[in-house]
Amino acid sequence: MEKLHILLVCPDGANFPQLKQAGTLALAMRTAGIKVSLYIGATGASALDGLHPEIKLHYAPMTVGWQFWKDCLLEGFKTLVAQDPTIDVVHLVDVAWPASKLALYARRIRLTAIGRLWDAEALDGHDLSPWQRRQHYKALQNLTPLVVHSAHLLEIAKKKGLNNVVLVPEGIDTEQFKPVLSKRPIRRGLGLPEKATLICCMADISPENNQLSALEKCLPLSEKRQLLLIGNAVDKTYAADVIQAATAKGAGAYVHMLEAVGNPEDYLRACDLFILMGGIENRHATVLEAMSAGLPVILSPAPSALVLTNGNRCGVVLYDDNQLATTAFDKLLNDATYRQGRSMSTRPYVQKNFPFRAMLKAYMKIYNSL
Repeated sequence: MEKLHILLVCPDGANFPQLKQAGTLALAMRTAGIKVSLYIGATGASALDGLHPEIKLHYAPMTVGWQFWKDCLLEGFKTLVAQDPTIDVVHLVDVAWPASKLALYARRIRLTAIGRLWDAEALDGHDLSPWQRRQHYKALQNLTPLVVHSAHLLEIAKKKGLNNVVLVPEGIDTEQFKPVLSKRPIRRGLGLPEKATLICCMADISPENNQLSALEKCLPLSEKRQLLLIGNAVDKTYAADVIQAATAKGAGAYVHMLEAVGNPEDYLRACDLFILMGGIENRHATVLEAMSAGLPVILSPAPSALVLTNGNRCGVVLYDDNQLATTAFDKLLNDATYRQGRSMSTRPYVQKNFPFRAMLKAYMKIYNSL
């Protein structure tokens, strides 16, 4: 009997969270006996290069200047599925337009497609033309199924009339983020301050992720309290604004802005707290990885924030004008004993409620039911 062959499609070759999930799933599925290929929306290079010798990587063709109207992602997909008739299921890691067009084409050639919805904006399509919105909604309806990672997205999708939606929560391999007994050696190896309280925000530097608010919340910064902003500066102007704001507050020397790193688990282990003031619904995995490393998390109000913090037992949701939240936040920043108490709950919570095996099992069940 031939192995099931899954084609994982990562439409945005520069989106690290989506690339990471695609790569993690690909490796796990191969170990489970499934044949996996990857199709990346980039032109010949990505963070997944050399992932595994038995996992083929395919890239979208380059744009030809005079053929500006062509969708290279779709054209490359058509070529790929025509050349490889062994593909059984297309798994879109993201279904935001124009990636959803791949699902429409798969349907046309009787190839099963499933897809994951990352955020509610992908359902609305405000920036699309009326024709594009109709096509996009048709594509979402034809996915079997449309996968969401939170109860919040499940509710929104159903309100939009989508009945093919399945909830598969994020799954985290907590062993990859196992805490260390002493942070000093790992900080020394990373060139980080050894004695300071280190607060980490790991997300692309952009207004969506609101690093400016994270900076304001963590002030005053000093040799004893420092902030790490780790992520690609996708908005250079915004990144400059963050540095300028830190300098204006006399905290420029205590804000460390690093490009997205290849060893995020080491930086999470080295830190004491994790903060994210925006983009939470798109970064469940990052928040849960920080918790796996033993970090209490500080989050802005978001539909999934209370679930992620286990009702504030593993950190705090900073609701406006909420004295209890403000007090808990201040204690997390300033009281090492209180912080340690919260950190004791984070890893077990992720292990119990967001195990990687459960996510993989859910996807395997979907594949085998098609």
